[in-house]
Amino acid sequence: MQKLIEQYISMMKMKNAAKRTIEGYGDILKTLSTKIQQPADITLGALSKITKEKNWCPGTTGYFLAVVSSFCKFLVGEGIITSNPLTNFPFSKLQSERRHYVLTDDEMERVVMLADKHLKPSENIAIRLLTETGMRRMELLNIKTANVNVQDRSIYLDVTKGSEPRTVFFTGKTADKIRAYLPTISNGKFFGNTDNNQLTATVKKVVSLAFPMDSKKLKEVSPHTFRHSFATSWLKHNRNPIILKRIMGWKSMTMMSVYEHLQTETLMKEYRRYEKKRG
Repeated sequence: MQKLIEQYISMMKMKNAAKRTIEGYGDILKTLSTKIQQPADITLGALSKITKEKNWCPGTTGYFLAVVSSFCKFLVGEGIITSNPLTNFPFSKLQSERRHYVLTDDEMERVVMLADKHLKPSENIAIRLLTETGMRRMELLNIKTANVNVQDRSIYLDVTKGSEPRTVFFTGKTADKIRAYLPTISNGKFFGNTDNNQLTATVKKVVSLAFPMDSKKLKEVSPHTFRHSFATSWLKHNRNPIILKRIMGWKSMTMMSVYEHLQTETLMKEYRRYEKKRG
């Protein structure tokens, strides 16, 4: 199995896949290979068992299955297996569940308040930047110290999902915390050697503090949840969607369709207010 995974990763490199994409796929397939030793053993039942053991949120489960599906397509092409067991799997349903799970403005404020109170400076700033900028987790973890401008309260992101650099902005309160944190950094990476697992653990920690009785939030909320929560908040407050596209690093406005349900919710709430005034 490992040799086949190496061949698949080599193919991705030949297709000029982004470095972070290759690393992400490699991590997923490493998980797969620890549970399944032969390509013929990749079945829906076996994959279901893995996802249940890991207890992933819908978004992570969807990512895992999408990567495995891509790997299986490669195996079919190489004649290793005869068919892809995930050909008709409803990925869109998982994607929908992940995208629609967001925190409200009040919940985001509570998370930040608890992060200020209980987390160490680097963790606190990470949570603040996730809630204020809409950055992806890998963009956050690859921030270079030299690209952080405290005076302008901005961060230049030169490592992004689409390989197109962009600038994001943060609040004055976060700027004060960053100003105090910068002298403690010993290398060019703003968050040092913090990896995805550590960032996820930080998110889980602050969520458990903010919502100790809410098991659903503890399971569902991930670093990516803050990205969707930021975009949701922006649109609910009727901010310019074109500006949001630039902040989020979307390649096209089609990503706005993810938040189409918010328009209906807002319309309904406004109509109910009108209804009450009419008596």
